[in-house]
Amino acid sequence: MKLKKLNIKSTTEFRKYYDFLNSVGIHGHINLSNDYNFFTNSLINKIKNKKIKIFLIFENEKIINYLEIHHESNIKRSIIKTYKHEDIFNFKSVFDEINKDNIIEIGIRDNENKTYVNSSPRFKKIKKYNFMNLLKEEFINITNNSMDSNLQKHKFDIKNDLENLTSIQNECFQNHHGYEINSTDDIKKEINQNKDTNYIEALVDNDGIWAAYSWLYYNEKTKSAKLSMCGVKENFRNKGLAKIIISNSIIKLFSLGCKEIKLEVDDSNISAKKIYFELGFSIYNNLNWYQINQQL
Repeated sequence: MKLKKLNIKSTTEFRKYYDFLNSVGIHGHINLSNDYNFFTNSLINKIKNKKIKIFLIFENEKIINYLEIHHESNIKRSIIKTYKHEDIFNFKSVFDEINKDNIIEIGIRDNENKTYVNSSPRFKKIKKYNFMNLLKEEFINITNNSMDSNLQKHKFDIKNDLENLTSIQNECFQNHHGYEINSTDDIKKEINQNKDTNYIEALVDNDGIWAAYSWLYYNEKTKSAKLSMCGVKENFRNKGLAKIIISNSIIKLFSLGCKEIKLEVDDSNISAKKIYFELGFSIYNNLNWYQINQQL
């Protein structure tokens, strides 16, 4: 076996890498984009900005595995993504690419082969997330649309609402596992780079203060959407606003032709999962996070 860093100037190498990822199926913490150009441009941008390093593992000039290192310097975490987990320690030089102060983690789905991970003391399970989906015909509208008269729906405007969106997202998720505090530039870049349609809606009070929000990506070609983020500011909680903002967004997307909505939720977030189950969502897979100890 031979380890080689991905050459971002080689379109042939990128194509082989993309084809390999497609051939082994969905795995790890990030879904593979079905748009090759978006996949390529996104990776090149992240590599140039030192957010990702990618190593390909060859045997007889054929890719048989890979090691992606995702750097999250602000929270001192590095994530390794791979198809065959044992190769993490077959090429220990990869660890030289990781800041020694960083925690190293890996996300592994239930459908993946976890034989090596479960048998090795190098992997310590620390967190679990549920993948959930909702088909249009299974949606249950559990809200009666009753809402505080001081609140109204507000559609996101990128020219005027970047600070509001950034503020509420950071407040709602600052204590969540693996969350990096966003700047307005980070949010703007996420919106502009996303190939799917961003559907962002808020509930605001009479002074224009955001009380709750939801952020979904909608792919018009596949008629599917992902509920990426939703949250309620602390001062507005325990009023049923999460249920209202999520239901409103779901109803809107289904009216636009969406057939399925997916999301990822912390397995320990009982209150959020209760809402999702009541709306008709069901769990179809899980993502398990492990901390990697390279010293054992």
